[in-house]
Amino acid sequence: MLRTMLPHLLIPLAAALLPSSALAQFQNTALTRTVELGSATVHATTAYQFTATEDGVREYVVDFTPEERRALSWFEVREKGAKEELGWRWLEKGSESEPLSLSVQLPSALSPSSPLTTLIFTALQTNTTTPLPSHAAQDDPLHLLYTTSSHIPSRYPTAAQRTKIRAPTPKLLSFSTTADAEKTTKSGAVVTYGPWKDVPAGFGSGEEVRVHFEGDRAVAVVKKAERLAEVSHWGAALSVEDWIALHNEGPALKGHFNRLQHQQSSFLRKTSASILSGLTLRLPGTVRNPYYADAIGNVSTSHFRPEGVLELKPRFPILGGWKYEFVVGWDADLGRFGSDLGNGEFVVGVPFLNPLPDVAVDEAVLKVVLPEGAHNIEVHPPFPVDSITHETTYTFLDTTGRPTVVLTKRRASEKHGGTVYIKYALPWYHLLQKPAAVAGAALAFLLLAAALKRVRWTTEGESGVGKKKAE
Repeated sequence: MLRTMLPHLLIPLAAALLPSSALAQFQNTALTRTVELGSATVHATTAYQFTATEDGVREYVVDFTPEERRALSWFEVREKGAKEELGWRWLEKGSESEPLSLSVQLPSALSPSSPLTTLIFTALQTNTTTPLPSHAAQDDPLHLLYTTSSHIPSRYPTAAQRTKIRAPTPKLLSFSTTADAEKTTKSGAVVTYGPWKDVPAGFGSGEEVRVHFEGDRAVAVVKKAERLAEVSHWGAALSVEDWIALHNEGPALKGHFNRLQHQQSSFLRKTSASILSGLTLRLPGTVRNPYYADAIGNVSTSHFRPEGVLELKPRFPILGGWKYEFVVGWDADLGRFGSDLGNGEFVVGVPFLNPLPDVAVDEAVLKVVLPEGAHNIEVHPPFPVDSITHETTYTFLDTTGRPTVVLTKRRASEKHGGTVYIKYALPWYHLLQKPAAVAGAALAFLLLAAALKRVRWTTEGESGVGKKKAE
């Protein structure tokens, strides 16, 4: 109990340490959060409506609890009705056990006489649901538990706020009620907490609430997705291969797996949502030679449609607690993903990963192997990543090695399928490096063979003894 309450006790203390001017710059008139529950991911949209209490303020701060911080995978913030995203910056990040604050740059400076401003903050969270019960029979439905706070954290005083939680189906097993039971209502698949009036600034007003619901798809989590992309100027091709370690984090199987029972359920279309039977990958429509393999070899049950849809069906259904590792690869014309900027400069765009709906990716790694001799490398990811490193890869007939860019991101999701653009310089004479190496190796072999042919391997004395014996 103390462990659960500790973050909520520390957050008000952190808010109290903020400068009083930071707390007095805005007054929230209404906060509304809508949570769309999934199995492995959760979509949360929060509307912040506020007015300025001082002149010339241009930054509004959005706050997160430590639990929200650890689950945050992707977000964007816009002014209501606008298409362009607003700029932002992190305030002091600290450790993941501490609250996190995001400063949003407003389109214009505000004053008390300015009209109400509404910011729409859209976020995707991963690994926020847990299976309950933790073990289930093969055909049991998928039951998941989601835990959050009844209040929206904010460093500004709030006139009114509410939280709505929408489950994928109306089949709710249970949900928490707050101390004021009238503030908890249910309508179909939606549970509403609030409205709460005159909420003071800080983070300590909320109560922990839980929603126990029935999921409609397996809790699919990719422990690690590693993409290797090789750029070839000689072949004018881009070759991509993904290694994926997939894990079903739904309730562990109770008892033994019955394949006959699974086939009967599949025929009657009554397979439990906790079972992962297949995946659908959307590849670029211009790819060629796609393949799908696992540790045993090529999996012939896959199907590729010309529009770029690759339907994967593993050799066996993946039940809760089971793991499955596989490889997906494809080739494409380099001209579809890169271009020549002139003066020996090139740019290539590589998708960071294959987006999978409602699938969490604990760690995603992209390795882009550039041609030998590439230099002045610039990397432009479409979103912040955890690290960008450079290394050297040696392949067939390489001499100095091929520059390789490695991008790593934790807590990735379907929102991270954007394109990473890499600009590099490659003078024309570097294109002759591999042919020159091959020609040099062939010439050295011929010279060595010619030299060995001129060497006399027997001495004159040995030749005479042999001749005498012959007589």
